[in-house]
Amino acid sequence: PFILECMGTQESDGAELLPSFPTVCYCIYTLAERIKGTARFAIHFDSQVNIPKPADMVAKFMVNCSQCNPSSRETSLGIVRAMLAVAPLLTQSGSDTTVPDLWVGTVPQLLDYLKSDQFDANKWEDVNHKLLVNTVTAKRDERWIEQVGTSLMSQIKAYNSKDRVEFKRVSLSMIGAVVSKSTKREFVRTTLEFLVDNTDHTVLQQRQGCAKALGFFAATHGDAVLDRLSILVKPPTTSAVSSWFSNLTATDSAKALGESSKSTAL
Repeated sequence: PFILECMGTQESDGAELLPSFPTVCYCIYTLAERIKGTARFAIHFDSQVNIPKPADMVAKFMVNCSQCNPSSRETSLGIVRAMLAVAPLLTQSGSDTTVPDLWVGTVPQLLDYLKSDQFDANKWEDVNHKLLVNTVTAKRDERWIEQVGTSLMSQIKAYNSKDRVEFKRVSLSMIGAVVSKSTKREFVRTTLEFLVDNTDHTVLQQRQGCAKALGFFAATHGDAVLDRLSILVKPPTTSAVSSWFSNLTATDSAKALGESSKSTAL
């Protein structure tokens, strides 16, 4: 199972390993095919602490799997095959096979769709969102929703570079899709703060991801979203500075950020 350490955990976002993630997925799939059905095909999450927990794996797989276009379909096939390979292991309790059963039954449909002539890259992201929402709601367990949401948030720093802007967009929207299913008001409130604070509102793709996440929240936690939006659209304030020129520059920057934040809210 040690190849799974390359995926990162909540304590390590695994940013340095992202470029090699498709290769890691190929290795996971190949190794799983060899040892499936043997005693080696098992993970003891309590003792093997460097192995990402099921929630960490779900978060990492779903964000990376969602990024697919006609030129990268083969890469996505490798990721989906790895998802199917680890599906039976996505439980810390041997008696609860809800998520493994869901993935074993659903992920082959993703493989078939990727291979089909009807594949539409524009619909692929929605397909992944649907699988993610089903994954967090199937167990009817509030702790599971919180674990997956927390894992998505812990990994988001890995997508801050300019070449990962689409990953950041999807990650933001997936946080909204997951945590909007929570009934814990404090967790919802802190997640909304996290979304807004970790979005660069001057970057179009990040604004889109944050806005989509807020839309998910609005369907189930409308009051909390309105409270957060009222803060987001307030005129920005600037701190006092020593010179007239630096004060003018800071004011212009704050105005630009304020307008971008309003665009997110709208």
